[in-house]
Amino acid sequence: MLPQILRKASYTLLAILISQSASSLSAQEITSGTISKLSSYLEKLEENGQSGIALVAHSDRVLLEKGFGLANESEQIPVRQNTIFTTGSITKQFTGAAILQLEIQGKLNVEDLLSKYFENVPQDKKGITLHHLLTHSSGFPGAIGDDFEAIESDGFITQAFEADLLFEPGTGYEYSNVGYSILAILVERLSRMTYEAYLRQHFFAPLGMDNTGYKLMKWKEEDLAQGYRDGRHWGTLMDRPWAKEGPGWHLRGNGGIMSTAHDMYKWYKALYGNEIFTDAVKSRFFGKHVEEGKGAGTYYGYGWAIYPTPRGTDLVTHNGGNGIFFCEVLQYFEEDLFIFFATNRSSRGINQTAFHLARMIFEPSFDPPVPGAKRTSLQDFPKNPIGNSAKKMVEAVLSEDDQIILSYIKTYMSSEILAKKSAEELGEIFQGLREEIGERELSNIIEAGDHNLELVFSAPGVSNLYLIPEMDEKGIIQGISVEVGD
Repeated sequence: MLPQILRKASYTLLAILISQSASSLSAQEITSGTISKLSSYLEKLEENGQSGIALVAHSDRVLLEKGFGLANESEQIPVRQNTIFTTGSITKQFTGAAILQLEIQGKLNVEDLLSKYFENVPQDKKGITLHHLLTHSSGFPGAIGDDFEAIESDGFITQAFEADLLFEPGTGYEYSNVGYSILAILVERLSRMTYEAYLRQHFFAPLGMDNTGYKLMKWKEEDLAQGYRDGRHWGTLMDRPWAKEGPGWHLRGNGGIMSTAHDMYKWYKALYGNEIFTDAVKSRFFGKHVEEGKGAGTYYGYGWAIYPTPRGTDLVTHNGGNGIFFCEVLQYFEEDLFIFFATNRSSRGINQTAFHLARMIFEPSFDPPVPGAKRTSLQDFPKNPIGNSAKKMVEAVLSEDDQIILSYIKTYMSSEILAKKSAEELGEIFQGLREEIGERELSNIIEAGDHNLELVFSAPGVSNLYLIPEMDEKGIIQGISVEVGD
């Protein structure tokens, strides 16, 4: 199984491999030229019909805070610095923080069994701990209902307890919104406050995050980013059926918190310092508790994914989306670099913007592809090193012969990737990718820029899978992205 960071059906298995320059920000200033390049890239996104906001900060300086495109087409309202976006599954970090704070208050222990707080726990779920819920290792499925179903907490718990577990608690990893909603219900029961009120009192208000929450902020319509999909107006989360105190329990606690780029930067600064937690508590909050699938090389903390970087540091990250909105936060604590990106037009390509911005910072010569730019459907692989490498990648991914896979990896993977992972470890990732492709067959080859091919795998009744190798002019693989969606 491959790492899954986004929620539900339209998710991105982003950056199975991420190759960035190994230069360190401590030894390299981010030049005005680099900042200008970041800004120009966002302008190119706008020229191609995209919209959103990005904030980049380093060492107490906001280097870039730029909205682009329209937050509201019908009213011609541009995306501004105070435009409010849904953060999706980034919400999970707030739930994780609330659970740790309640532990500090002596109201729970993350090693407590679920049965300590809930009655009538079925036999197969009696071994589930709060730690299992926090780390997606409980065995609960990803979801058990629609985000906008008006379900109360008791009904949600009943449905969750009736759901079949995917594995014995503590023996696997499966990204689960269900687990985080259960944790949010526990926050309400132990604090005797609504989930949002608890977050506001203990985190958002003290930090001056005055544009973050569900409903308590009484949002102005003109400040909300309207969602769009395939050119059609979708609206906002507030247009969907919500309870008086926020979304129903299929969403509350695992997703849906709305915020601004600058509020999320305030959250980062508080986490970077000691305004919220001591270093000892933060080591658990950002701990590498569970690997996100066999051979993933990335780990899940308490509401965070942790990626290794080529510089020997950690990237603490999370993203979230619902197929309309997409949001991503990248936190390089050891290098004091923060990147936030949000869009109201989620689509393939643009969902990689935060990582493109990061790579331009660490590798100023990098020129990322521009989503929405001209894309050409090809009848066959190009007769050049790029096409040859892509063709052999497909053969390797679909092969059940380990030698074919290892031969491809040793021949076409960059030295930077091979320095981070052994050929055998990469082979396990390829095997997991083959499982993800499943019954899909290669249905299209799309050329998107000089070194960029999108390999589309399709099958009746399932979403397309897009395999996107990132190559140099010789066809050597620098990174791989996999996206699933239509």
